[in-house]
Amino acid sequence: MTQTKTAVPLVFELVPAPAQAVAPPTPSLDDLTAMIRHSHREAINAVARGAWYAIQAGHALTRAKAELKAQRLTGMWEDYVAVQCQMPMRTAQHYMYLAKHEDKLRQLVAPDAQGDAFISQAQALKLLGAAKKKRRRAARVQT
Repeated sequence: MTQTKTAVPLVFELVPAPAQAVAPPTPSLDDLTAMIRHSHREAINAVARGAWYAIQAGHALTRAKAELKAQRLTGMWEDYVAVQCQMPMRTAQHYMYLAKHEDKLRQLVAPDAQGDAFISQAQALKLLGAAKKKRRRAARVQT
């Protein structure tokens, strides 16, 4: 039994050229202003949410570390952070530090806050570091 190969005919269709693309209307200055204001508000909110989520992650990391210790798996902490949490150890340490000092951070931000206080993770770490230095200096002066 022999098989014969048949040629498949190539079919080309003539497709008409697309009509000239119509450019979308240019937004007015008022529309641009509204977009800018909206985007700016969202950017500020993202920064504020980022710090809040970092603190929440820090609380969860602290509880997870305690749970590992309770299960006598303390030596697995760094592996847990890297593999299960998929984050660098230094990031986990920052989150846990922010969570540990959440109340102090609220006190530091509150006097300067006019309405809602927006603070990034970097600003929060910087504020807490500056407060720690002030406490150390004050302790040296008293001794």
